This record gives sequence, structure tokens and C-alpha cells, in this order.
Amino acid sequence: MELIISALLGTFSGAIVGLLPGFGLTLCLLIVFPLLIKQSLIFCLLFYCCASSASQYFGSVTTLSFRIPGETTSLPLLELMKDKDFLKRIDDVYFLTSFGSFFASLFSGIIILIFYEILLTFTVYLKTYIIFIFCILGFFLCIAFSSNRLTTSFILFFGGWVISKIGYDQINNINFLTFNNVYLYGGIPTIPLIMGLYAIPSLIKMISYTKKIESTNDILNKFSHTKVQLILSNYKTIIFSSIIGFFMGLLPYVGSSMSSYVSFFFDKKKKTKDLVSNAVASETANNAANISVLIPLIFLGIAIIPSEFLLLEILPLGNNSLTIEKIEPYYTSMFVLLFFSNVLCFYSSWLLIKPIKSLLIATTYVLPIFLISFVLVGIMYIGNSYVQLEYYLFVFTISSFFGLILKKLDLIPFMYAFMLQNHYEGILYKITHIYF
Repeated sequence: MELIISALLGTFSGAIVGLLPGFGLTLCLLIVFPLLIKQSLIFCLLFYCCASSASQYFGSVTTLSFRIPGETTSLPLLELMKDKDFLKRIDDVYFLTSFGSFFASLFSGIIILIFYEILLTFTVYLKTYIIFIFCILGFFLCIAFSSNRLTTSFILFFGGWVISKIGYDQINNINFLTFNNVYLYGGIPTIPLIMGLYAIPSLIKMISYTKKIESTNDILNKFSHTKVQLILSNYKTIIFSSIIGFFMGLLPYVGSSMSSYVSFFFDKKKKTKDLVSNAVASETANNAANISVLIPLIFLGIAIIPSEFLLLEILPLGNNSLTIEKIEPYYTSMFVLLFFSNVLCFYSSWLLIKPIKSLLIATTYVLPIFLISFVLVGIMYIGNSYVQLEYYLFVFTISSFFGLILKKLDLIPFMYAFMLQNHYEGILYKITHIYF
């Protein structure tokens, strides 16, 4: 029953992540973390897996219905929607993107199931030099794929690194920028900083997005072909994009976002005038990646995308540690529930378009305000739990101030450095002592 509840809550949360423009899985975790820290490891992990997968189904719904991005992976659809011929086949796209997402999730899940024993023994991924290589790769990808200028991204990365170092440095046995303040000895708390720097600006941005939402009339309410014909005419695109997405999802910091663009690029080169195929390629790849990105997390306890980094920060707050030994007894049950979560998303993401559109319009202003209030309650809860309520609120307030000032910048380089600084320095320390 615990796993069923976790899967349902994760699926529902993922649907919200996809439907609400400017929301995102990282922000979702920030909002629900007071719930997660009271749950078991399996509950938290299944919740995350279902939410991550479900978000990709519904991101395209918002984009196709309102012409605003529900998820960053839906951005290629915005370009395609500028074409009138594409809009005439919008119902075909609704169905095919949902089916492509379902096939891709099933494809990635079956690969994981088949190679389960091999993945358990794939310990080379944990070698110090391998992790170091991925750290370097993650750094370059973090800078290169940021929407900022290179110099701006470097400055943000450096700033995140420095702020993360504040406190007692266990490696060098020194205090760094503590100024003899008892609160600073423990460092800057992760949750209130990220909530202020990321969550509040994102929620305000979400409000500005939802102001643009207008009910749109479907240009064509009937499929131009039967569902079987649609699938058969695009099956090569679906299979090829699933393969691209699966392997792209294994790369640090790439995950589903870049897999969507890469698959879209390849299909655009091959089928310049087939815009429906281009849309299917984009949406299929990101769902394949959203499943394969879980492999390092589940089997090795390694995070390779921002939302996973946050999940690994949340788990210790509930006295949970991520190990394959704890997951293995529940592996089959988790896979089955994730499969049914995808079936539910496939059904609802294209068949319930009109009710979903009506619900979004009805909650245009209420839901963002509710979420902001929920963020504040979460900060107060966790701060009070550590008997540092005033300190947490202070960090949250200062972070929100800077988050609003820097809201036009892509802050991912800052958060990437802030959340990985200890991990990076630990790897550098091991590398220098083992190989030099």
C-alpha cells in the first residue's frame, strides 16, 4: 500500500510539474520535502521516479494547448507550432507524443530489467578516476549548456563553490568565512538557500507565464489518420529516438533536456518537412532519458542531474541512505508500479486534454500563491526541527532577494557548484593522494 500511494502521489506531482509552466521537478521536490523526510527510502525513490517520468507526458500538453513551455524539454515544440500545417495536425501530435513517451519509458525500463544483474556489478562507475572524469565533464556541460554568457556562468559557478565552502572544512581542518558566527560553522543550509534562490523566482515566473494562458480552440478535432496508421508511419522515429534518449540520459548534467534537442536535431536533418515526426522525436527521447537517468541513482547512488542532487540532499534529513541492498527487495514492485504510472499518464495526457485545459485556466492565480505559501511553511518546519528557525528564515530571505535580482540568469551553474562542492573536493583530494 505504501508503494501504491507513493506511485500515485509521484504521478500526480509529475503531472503538475509538466502542466505548470516554470515549475520543474527540482522545485517540486523543494515543496514536498517536508512530506518526503518522514517517509521510507523506497517511498521517496518511487515518488521521484514516477514524478520524473510523468512530467514528460504533460509538459507537451501545456505547450501544445497554450503555446508556452510546460517543461524545458517541450521547447522544440514551440518552434514547430509556428507552422500552420503543423497546427492542422495537432491532434495527431497529441496522440503520437504521448505514445512515443510511453514506448520510450517501456523501452528503457525493459533494458534495465533485462540487464539488472549486470548493472549490479557495474562497479567501474564508482572508480575514483571515473567519477573524476564525470565531474570534469559535468562542469564543462554545466557551463556550455547554460543560457548565460560563458563568463557569467563561470562567475556563478565560482560563487556557488565559495558559498558552499562556508563553514568548517573537514578536509583541511580549518574554518572558512565563518567570522566566529556559531551558525556559520555548520555552513549555509541547502534547502532554504535553494528555495529562496530558485523556488521563489520560479514561482513568480510561473505566475507571469500563467497570465498569458488563453483558452484556444482546437483547429482540428479529428485524427487525420487512424491511430495504428500514425504509429506505423512514425515507428522508426520512435525507436531511434528511444535509443538516443536512453544513452543521453546516462551522461552527467545532460539527462532528458539535451536528449530532446539532440533527437530533434537528428530527425530534423533527416525529415525537414515532416514536422510531426520532429515533434515525436523530441518528446520520445526525453522520456527514454528520464528513465535511464535513474540507473546511476538507483544502482550506484550517484546523482547526475540537479533534481537527483536535491533528492540525495533530502534523503539524509529523514535518516535514509541510498544503497542497492535496501532497494533490491522492492525492485520488481517498483518497476511494475512505474509501468502502470506510465500507462495512466499515456491515457490521460492525450485523452483528457479539454478537462486539463479547463483546470489550468481555473487555477491560473490560486495555485502559484498556494505553492509560495507551502514553501514558507516548509522552511519554517525544517528550521524549527533543527532549532534554527531564525537562521533558516534569514538565509531564505537573503536568498530570495538575490534570486529575484538574478531571475533573468540561468542559476543552474551556481546550484550545481553549491551542491557538488564537497563531492568535488573529496574526489580531488583522493585523486591527488592516489595518483600523485
